[in-house]
Amino acid sequence: MSKINSNQRQQMRRGPGGGGPGGGGPMGMMPGEKAKNFKGTMGDLIKYMRPFIAGIIAVLIFASMSTVFAIFGPKILGNIVTQVSEDYGSMMMYDEFMKNMPQGMKIPEGTTGEALIKSGRVPQEILNKIPENMRQNFEKLDFSKPRPGINFDAIVNTVLLLAALYVMSALLNYLQGYIITGIAQKITYKFR
Repeated sequence: MSKINSNQRQQMRRGPGGGGPGGGGPMGMMPGEKAKNFKGTMGDLIKYMRPFIAGIIAVLIFASMSTVFAIFGPKILGNIVTQVSEDYGSMMMYDEFMKNMPQGMKIPEGTTGEALIKSGRVPQEILNKIPENMRQNFEKLDFSKPRPGINFDAIVNTVLLLAALYVMSALLNYLQGYIITGIAQKITYKFR
């Protein structure tokens, strides 16, 4: 009887293809079997799915609505950031104007930044400090009223809307997952 070395023992354990029992390695792989009747198989699958068409349509609607709600979320969140930055900018412009306002100057009721600019009462150095994108906010400011603040009511309303959108998105996502799982289980049971 001849002696078997360790390489020969490994080869025997792997099999003829070199990748394991039965010749499984990359060289021993066989191409996948092609469908003999693809159209017929798809027809049978559609026949099995026909009783569940209402559920499948509901899943498509829920999935698209969930996606739409999730897409609008960041846009609405951006509105909160815009609100805070505009309110903060208005506060800073109001403070800057009041600090540099000429001594003894009285501001009539309802006087806006636009009216002050037209009357020439706003010093040029203040106008030069206002960024171009904040100029409209300055023109809308009513300088006869007390210092503006951050509009927390608008922020809270926006946060509530955002929360409702995300809850609806999550609920619709859950419902579509629940429905499609039930359909898949029933179809699998029919196949058996």
